[in-house]
Amino acid sequence: VADLYNGDVDSGDLGVSGSLGGISFAATTGVSKGDDNQSFSVGYTLGDLSLSYVSTNNSDGKGESGSNLNDDYDVSVSYTAGALTASVATDEDSVSKLSASYDLGGGVNAFLVNRSGTDGAGKNKDFQAVGINFKF
Repeated sequence: VADLYNGDVDSGDLGVSGSLGGISFAATTGVSKGDDNQSFSVGYTLGDLSLSYVSTNNSDGKGESGSNLNDDYDVSVSYTAGALTASVATDEDSVSKLSASYDLGGGVNAFLVNRSGTDGAGKNKDFQAVGINFKF
């Protein structure tokens, strides 16, 4: 079963997901002897506001061997008002990301991204971009 934090790796043998009203949830876990990889996600949507949380203890995904659930996580909040969408996100390394996009219509989208912080190894993760996307 694909890890919920990093879908490029497997996170166990069993996955469960569902939703109830504006709440969505999913969990994966290993059931084989010695397989203690787990991942977890929960989301909540209330009108134009969305919140999400996802975590893993899978050392193949990103974390260190022997890590606990919630050692590696992403948290985000987004808000949509008409053609404008804005979001803020952070992770276990306190790398924060602010982004905004505006739908100009006809497959054209203007965007702004600002990411700042350092990862767990102290590597600078600062990045800024402003641009326009075209979809044909």
